[in-house]
Amino acid sequence: MALRYKRVRSFEKSVCKDLETISESLRLTASSFGLQPWKFLIISNEEVKKSLLEHIWNQKQVVDCSHHIVFCCPRKFDDTNVDAFLADTAKTRNQSLKDLEGYGQIMKGFLSNIDEEKKQK
Repeated sequence: MALRYKRVRSFEKSVCKDLETISESLRLTASSFGLQPWKFLIISNEEVKKSLLEHIWNQKQVVDCSHHIVFCCPRKFDDTNVDAFLADTAKTRNQSLKDLEGYGQIMKGFLSNIDEEKKQK
């Protein structure tokens, strides 16, 4: 499949009818071990969009679009993040942390093999 790049110079001011589908797709995006160490901000507030201009080289499209999606991820990802994930998983599944101990060791072992520079990217 050939991919095409198309730069958008302007947007029509209209509410994105596919926003719910896009939001759900972002929420369900897969990651290694199911950690999903990111968040998505969907910005529709005009004042907030205007405040972003100085951070994105004054690209007018950010203000003109109906919704602006910002991808956020942690600058550092380590055992603390894994522990928080495991605690949340145990709570959601009504399991003990002991039940997930092996899974946690696998994830932490994987992280320990990644050098610090790559973890920060």
